[in-house]
Amino acid sequence: KEQEEHTSNIDKNTVAVILLETSATAMDANSEWNRAVARWTPVLSSTDGTPRLWKALFSRKDCDLDTQCIISACSLSWCPFNVALCRDWILSNTNDLSNYDIQGIVNFLLQTSGQQSAHAPYCQQETFSTSTSFQTKESVGNLVNIAFECAKQAGQVIDQRNNVASWLHLLLLVAQTGKRQTNHMISILLSKVEEAKCDGIRMLTGEAILRIYSYYPWHVNLGNPELRKLLVDTSISIDWREWRTPLDEHLNNMFRGLKQSPNQRLVQGLIDLSKGHPLILLRKLDLMAEILQGDAGSNIRGASRSRIHAENLGGPISAHYNGSELKVHLRHWGYSYTDPLWTSFIDILLSVPREVLFPCGIGMGIEGLLGLYIKLLWIQSQLRNREQKAARLKLRFSDFITAFEKDPAWNKWLGSKVPGIGSLGNVKNVLIRCSLITTDQAMENIRS
Repeated sequence: KEQEEHTSNIDKNTVAVILLETSATAMDANSEWNRAVARWTPVLSSTDGTPRLWKALFSRKDCDLDTQCIISACSLSWCPFNVALCRDWILSNTNDLSNYDIQGIVNFLLQTSGQQSAHAPYCQQETFSTSTSFQTKESVGNLVNIAFECAKQAGQVIDQRNNVASWLHLLLLVAQTGKRQTNHMISILLSKVEEAKCDGIRMLTGEAILRIYSYYPWHVNLGNPELRKLLVDTSISIDWREWRTPLDEHLNNMFRGLKQSPNQRLVQGLIDLSKGHPLILLRKLDLMAEILQGDAGSNIRGASRSRIHAENLGGPISAHYNGSELKVHLRHWGYSYTDPLWTSFIDILLSVPREVLFPCGIGMGIEGLLGLYIKLLWIQSQLRNREQKAARLKLRFSDFITAFEKDPAWNKWLGSKVPGIGSLGNVKNVLIRCSLITTDQAMENIRS
């Protein structure tokens, strides 16, 4: 009876602590004992937690026992109040993270956030965005420190579309809470970029900021020139065109609408986006090229008043079919095109800031898009166009060429060839034949 009374007075939380500390100090791992610890620790500590318990749980990084399984079980078994107390304790002990299992802490914060995926929020309980304990600058700074320490240990590459590292997932959860928290987090990350002595850490942090901007473009304040430069430099060094962004579907719909019916309202909307979020708009260069390629390949006459139609200089050719002589009008790619569509794409691109347009556009498909314009203008110059309507597109494209001349990549581009008309020589020769640049400009290029 005395033994039963003594047992009933033992604190369940204390038993859980003893189990964790005993297994952590055990010299020989015992599978039965480990299973007992993994089974009973979450149960014994489900409603009550203490700093001693949390320290014992997150200090087990060198133990043979699978700590991640215990942490996962605790995050599922603990009551919301106990989870909140543990999270507050974690955020108040970020000054010395070297003694703790950082990956375990990050996993606990993610599993108790209520969001199962970084891509599709699925909130079952109180999340970062609704918890007041994650709204302050101090808590945001502590979460960034935890994620940054985990990133340094993991060193994972994060440039895939769906492979988001756990520490980056934690940063995305912070960004989800709002604009103020997002910009405070980015300011902390920018300071860490300056302090980083390793190029790998600087690159990893730059990719993290770019991913945050990609997921939450409306939250990020782009008024900081240091941030804009980092985003541009990072976007040049990696291919991030497949990353997720909420603006993707919006841009796709706008471009499809422009393809069906070019109008000034859609053009102005895309111009506004090109000024506010130029990096995200440049991700659609391939889509723009696809739309133009299909437009110049369509030869339906009378489909639109704004469509330009040209004819072969030699006129129709004779053909014999079933004993009859027919007049055949040859119509290849580039014989007709929608003028407002082609000119509006140039207007949209010229609205992109110059420090972004060419440095980032070169690696994102702008050469292929320019090649389509050159190919179309060359074909049109070899055809009969009664009203010379192609002159409007030619003049607008000349403005784009003038802007490109000031970029360091101009000379290299002149030496390349345009797909489909490579027999005419390099880009420079085709531009001269189309009267888009003068011979003097070409010679100046050769000298430079």
